[in-house]
Amino acid sequence: MGFLWSKVMTEQKLTRRQKAEMYLQNPNMRRMLNVLSFAEGTEKHGYHTNFGGSRLEDLSWHPNKVLGRTKDGVTTATGRYQFLGSTFNDQAKN
Repeated sequence: MGFLWSKVMTEQKLTRRQKAEMYLQNPNMRRMLNVLSFAEGTEKHGYHTNFGGSRLEDLSWHPNKVLGRTKDGVTTATGRYQFLGSTFNDQAKN
């Protein structure tokens, strides 16, 4: 990871997507993302998994609807890494 990090720091003109693609070349990073997916309960259907296990078919947008309750309130988490609707919308703007 040290090599990748130094490459990111020295190549400031890389886009966010290019940096992410560079990180994904690291097998340890991919393993960690798989662990995260398993912990979130999305390993079987990945990006098509809503909070609570229901399925999402259309990946062109975030449903941004309340899918369940957590100890902190309600959640709109969906997809492999359980993105919230607000996070998705913020990233879609960039």
